[in-house]
Amino acid sequence: MRTQSHEITRLKNRLDDEKEKNDGFKAEIRRLTGAGNYRQRYEDKLREVAILQSRIDQGDDLIQRRDAEILQLNNLLREEKHRVTRRDSTIENMRQVLRGLGYSYREERSY
Repeated sequence: MRTQSHEITRLKNRLDDEKEKNDGFKAEIRRLTGAGNYRQRYEDKLREVAILQSRIDQGDDLIQRRDAEILQLNNLLREEKHRVTRRDSTIENMRQVLRGLGYSYREERSY
């Protein structure tokens, strides 16, 4: 009788251990394969990509505006027969030369 109760207790303990281990595995499987987890990470990455793409687009727009302004200033200086050298090729230097030639150039700094 004593051996049977000891065996029953041992089997109950073993059953409890197996249930606990099984619950741990189930929780781990839910954590690893949860549809919400992957979906959330995917949506986060999509938002991150959208933000980065908009920053790239803003940078491209800025470069295009600056290039257009440099071309405009170069053309104005060429019309005045002023040779633009490498050290004069910054926007501020070109504006300064044009002001010296009598142009009133409006400051437009959006960048």
